[in-house]
Amino acid sequence: MRSLLIVPAHTVMAWDTLAATAADAIVLDLSMPGPVERIQASREQAAALLRASRDRPIATGDKLIFAGLNPFNSGMTHDDVAAVVSVGLTGVVLPDACGQGVERLDALLAVAEAEADLPDGSIGIIAIVGDHARNLLSMETLTGASPRLAGIGWDAKRLSTSVGAETPLQADGTLSDLCRLGHSMTLVAAAAAGVRAIDTAFVTPDNPKEEASQARRSGFSAKFGQNTAEIDAINAAFRAKGG
Repeated sequence: MRSLLIVPAHTVMAWDTLAATAADAIVLDLSMPGPVERIQASREQAAALLRASRDRPIATGDKLIFAGLNPFNSGMTHDDVAAVVSVGLTGVVLPDACGQGVERLDALLAVAEAEADLPDGSIGIIAIVGDHARNLLSMETLTGASPRLAGIGWDAKRLSTSVGAETPLQADGTLSDLCRLGHSMTLVAAAAAGVRAIDTAFVTPDNPKEEASQARRSGFSAKFGQNTAEIDAINAAFRAKGG
């Protein structure tokens, strides 16, 4: 898995649209801000897309499917899990994560798997920890938090916002000191936990090839993208690393 395409679940009308992308994995994002009605619509659409992926396995191919959850402090994570855990779901992406949150999510997934007649432990977890300043101080808690943990990622824009920064970049276009810290600590946390390190979605969209290549050179094994051009850049960069 090299490339993860993030798409707001409520905006996708047909599974075939996603199946045609070059992304190795699709993240159906439920965490977009909005009224309760939109959040519920996102859950329903994500569930419908998962059903469609099961109905057309040839079109799906080897594409992995994740659901991007709302963080625990939103009060919506439990309902997100209940709505999307089903056959065809590879895993979930938990933002604002720490070891305790991953342990809590593990328990929720175990219940949801039992209710859906899925094997225990079949749904994996990607923890997004570098998206808030407080999480940088507790990354060590992820090691051993759950056997479901499959990857650790970070989010440059959210991390910057959490400290009141206007941008994740310095004036010369390079990452800010804070983001370089989040970038490095994510790599360390993933190595310590023995899981994939997943780089933030693009912060320099004008040069996706160079940003993707830099992520590979730094030690990341995958990267989030939000459009076709970014996914193509990720796949090309990480192909040099052997996938």
